[in-house]
Amino acid sequence: MKKIIIMGLLSLLVFSGCDPTMTITDLKPQDDEGINPNGTPTRTITNPPSDPTYQPQMITLLSWNIQNLGQKKAHNDFIMNTIAVKVNQYDIVAIQELSNINEIVDEDCSRNANAMGETNYKMIQNALTPFLDDGYRFAISPQIDDERYMFIYNANKISFKGCSVAYDDNSGQLCEKSDKGLMKREPYICDFGVGGASFRIGNVHTSPSNNFNELMGLNIIYQQELEKDNDLIMVGDMNLDCDYIKDGNPLSEYKFIKFDDTTVYDGTTCGYDVIMYDNLTQIKILKAGLDRKNVNGEISDHYPVYAQIGINP
Repeated sequence: MKKIIIMGLLSLLVFSGCDPTMTITDLKPQDDEGINPNGTPTRTITNPPSDPTYQPQMITLLSWNIQNLGQKKAHNDFIMNTIAVKVNQYDIVAIQELSNINEIVDEDCSRNANAMGETNYKMIQNALTPFLDDGYRFAISPQIDDERYMFIYNANKISFKGCSVAYDDNSGQLCEKSDKGLMKREPYICDFGVGGASFRIGNVHTSPSNNFNELMGLNIIYQQELEKDNDLIMVGDMNLDCDYIKDGNPLSEYKFIKFDDTTVYDGTTCGYDVIMYDNLTQIKILKAGLDRKNVNGEISDHYPVYAQIGINP
């Protein structure tokens, strides 16, 4: 009997000692459910208070490169409903590759806030809204070269404080060609809050044609942004795998959650989509994985990446 009690106590000690903030770089979860960043069981709560009824506040984040998300898909109710069903399961969703064939770039202006009329660039918002639960709101970036970024968040749970494009040249300008930095599409960063905690999410889609320079530019931006505060998570399609990092990874000093393969089609095994962060203080990543359910080539060529984020009390 004493042996049983001792063994039980040892088991409890083993499962109560994990620390999701101690992330192993290049973590590769092996299933859709994901694992904690240090490889421990997802059911474990880190350092719970003495009150046994305590449950940490948690939000969910999804990052998804939805291939060529433009007019054609906006007019397909099946695709819009499929995307909305996915969005409805998460509190914050960062979407890359918002595009439109009507997007017109002014001469010498590759970063143009008004490249399309509002009716056009909000067509995805208008197409998705009928399928979304009440309370979801949108934040859409200016046109950045050939794409826009989009955030969708649950305003019933998340407070929204604003967004801005982060430049790797310190210009802060949209339409000065001479100010163009290393990145083709600089990240779009939004400020959010839950309870008393504030944090930022950066939405990124690098250009694979010159990915080393893209990652160099992203490194400059991330260093600049971390000087403002540490609670910044970068998510998106950073093309951080296979031939696109053959020249190296300028972001290797940071912490990553990576996956073996985030591509939908057979024949490609590359984990392009990642979660990147540094020393988080007000938030922590509890769990991460791929959400493959109901995603096929008709919807996108990438699987979405998700994370459960705990809010530090």
